Amino acid sequence: MRRLMLPVVVAVVALMLGGASAATSAKSAQGPWVVADLGGVPGLAFSVAVAINERGQVIGNSYPCRTSFECAAAGAFFWQKGHLIRLGTLGGKWTEARDLNDSGQVVGYGTTRSGNNHAFLWQKGALTDIGTLPGRRESMATDINERGQVVGISYSEDRDCGSVYQAVCDARAFLWQHGKLTDLGTLGGASSTAVAINDRGQVTGSSATGAKVALDSGRACSGSDAAGCVTATHAFLWQKGRISDLGTLPAHTISNSASAVNGRAQVVGTSFWASGGNGEDTRPFLWQNGKMVDLGTLLTRPGAPSGDDPSPTVHAINARGQVIGQVRAADGGALHAILWQNRSLVDLAALGHLGGQSDTSAINDRSQIIGFGYSKTDDYGSPTDARSVVWESGKMTGLATLAGGRNGRAVAMNEHDQIVGSSTTKASVTPSYGRCGTPADRSARLQLVVRTSGGTLLASVVTGS
Repeated sequence: MRRLMLPVVVAVVALMLGGASAATSAKSAQGPWVVADLGGVPGLAFSVAVAINERGQVIGNSYPCRTSFECAAAGAFFWQKGHLIRLGTLGGKWTEARDLNDSGQVVGYGTTRSGNNHAFLWQKGALTDIGTLPGRRESMATDINERGQVVGISYSEDRDCGSVYQAVCDARAFLWQHGKLTDLGTLGGASSTAVAINDRGQVTGSSATGAKVALDSGRACSGSDAAGCVTATHAFLWQKGRISDLGTLPAHTISNSASAVNGRAQVVGTSFWASGGNGEDTRPFLWQNGKMVDLGTLLTRPGAPSGDDPSPTVHAINARGQVIGQVRAADGGALHAILWQNRSLVDLAALGHLGGQSDTSAINDRSQIIGFGYSKTDDYGSPTDARSVVWESGKMTGLATLAGGRNGRAVAMNEHDQIVGSSTTKASVTPSYGRCGTPADRSARLQLVVRTSGGTLLASVVTGS
């Protein structure tokens, strides 16, 4: 259940609200997807769904402004059986949900009374401040597994510290369990970040190393030629108290960064390469059994670009080792939704005859993939005419927006034909980045999209603070 936070006007929840058995899922797979209105969060401009678990519980965030770029979330919410529950705060103005597990435990971060950001755990109506590592003022939770183990980062400063992937200089990856925070350490540098944890307690992320490399070539730097050099950043796997460097792709000595890990300790991410004036190259990678391999892109030359960077983004890997993401289809061309499997690359956009640009969002262990296609973006690069799609059994199916809506994006899914995403409505307005909270904004509503096969639509009820 890897997710993207998508800053659009309305949250959509795609659910089949019947039983979640394998038999029910197989039966429902033959039915169409149908859109239904779930309701909205009173007084707020829009809501964004973030994740869904195997019990059909949904988390998301509500905003008083038309885009999440304009203001912080007013509050995280938890949706279950027709009820939308506000999670409350840590004493500050807002909270933001990032992930949940099948026990209904939610993690994220929010402001405290002092104004600092702290990671939190919410369960059964109670919000717990996870706190910070010693010597650091702030923290943020990024993932939680089925054992209730939480990972994230704790930090104090926010400045450029000379490494490609480490934006927060003193950030340190942490593991929280049984009420205790553990610093996961680094690969020799000053900072590290944790992005994901599997159910075996294995953590992946990226860390600054102790090595300096030239940004224009990737060569090692000595003390006498430090100009133009950066700290190399590598992906890591932490397990049983030990952090391990996952290494690099050939010639990719500058930096790489992990995106996700599955239960087989397969790690995926992206690797960065540069070579003087000959261009740059970002490559998707899979690490397994001690070796990092290049997953390949739609550009023909495997080791160096013949024009534009292929611009890959790797989003998720499932239990079968199937990887999803996005790459550029050709030099200067559109970005396409991609599936990597069995050492081959499948252009999902071409498979579904999807024009323009496209991206994936999530893949489950049944090999169902969700994503969206689009042709227009706003000033922040966010699609304004996206259409959600599902790829399954070699076919692509479009998911309708709400009546009159022009922008819909699937975000996350589980194993039971349940999808969460987002959609505008006929009443939604085009975002205006200079304004917040006008009456017209409050027409935004949470939604259901159900696959018809015995599912029951439920009304939304807002409760809590």
